[in-house]
Amino acid sequence: MVVTHLFQVLAFVALEPPSCLNPSALVTEKVKVFESMRRLSPADVVRGQYEGYLDEHGVSSGSHTETFIAGQVMIENWRWAGVPFFFRTGKRLAEGERVLTVVFKQPPLALFERSAVSTEDMAANHLTFDLGENGSISASFLAKTPGPDVTVSEARMEFRYGDPAGSGVLEAYERLIHDVLIGDRTLFTRADGIERLWEVVSPVLESPPPLRTYPVGSWGPEPAVSDLIAPRSWHLPGPMSESG
Repeated sequence: MVVTHLFQVLAFVALEPPSCLNPSALVTEKVKVFESMRRLSPADVVRGQYEGYLDEHGVSSGSHTETFIAGQVMIENWRWAGVPFFFRTGKRLAEGERVLTVVFKQPPLALFERSAVSTEDMAANHLTFDLGENGSISASFLAKTPGPDVTVSEARMEFRYGDPAGSGVLEAYERLIHDVLIGDRTLFTRADGIERLWEVVSPVLESPPPLRTYPVGSWGPEPAVSDLIAPRSWHLPGPMSESG
C-alpha cells in the first residue's frame, strides 16, 4: 500500500507543474519527487496489528505481518525541504476513509489582533481532499463573525461531486483497467520510479520497527495516533476531524 498507493498520491501533491499534461511529462515530474525522497527511518515508522488478527483463519500464530502502518517522509528539494509528509493506512480501523490533507503553516503575523478569540488553537488552516467514492474538496478557514466587533470563528467550504451512479464515475480499479485498455499511462509510473520507492522503504524492510497491537475500531496504535505526528494532529473530513 505504501509504495504502490500512498506514495503515488504523495507524488501528485508534491510534484512541480509539468510542461504539459501528457503522460510522459507528468510521470517525469513524479519520478523527480521519488528521487528527492529521503529514505524512511525505522524510527519514523509505526507498525501495528489489530487485536485478534492471529485468530483469523489461515494466519500463523506467530505472524509478524502488520495490518497498519504510519510514518513520516521528507522530500529534500527546494520547495519541500523541512516539510514533513505523514501517511497512514490500516485495516479494521474506526472508519474506512481515503483522505489527503494539506495543512498550512501559521502566518508570522496574526491580522486579527483585536479579536477576542485566540486563533492560535483553531484548526481552520487546512485543505482536505476526500478521495472516496463521492469525492470532495473542503477548505477550513477563519471568517469574521457578523457584527460590529472584529471577532472570528471557524468556517468551512466544500465542493462535492454528485451521485456517482448517475455521473459515470468509475471505481479506482475500473479506471486503471480502462486506462490500460486505451493505452493511457497518465496515472501510472515508470520502472525507475518504482525501483526508487523500494530504495526509500528498504531501511524499514531491513530493520522493521516493533509491531504494536491496536483495538479493532480504533484509529491504530497510540504512537501513530499521537506521538508520531505531535505536536500536530491528523485531520479527517466532517465531524471525524475531532477524532485525530
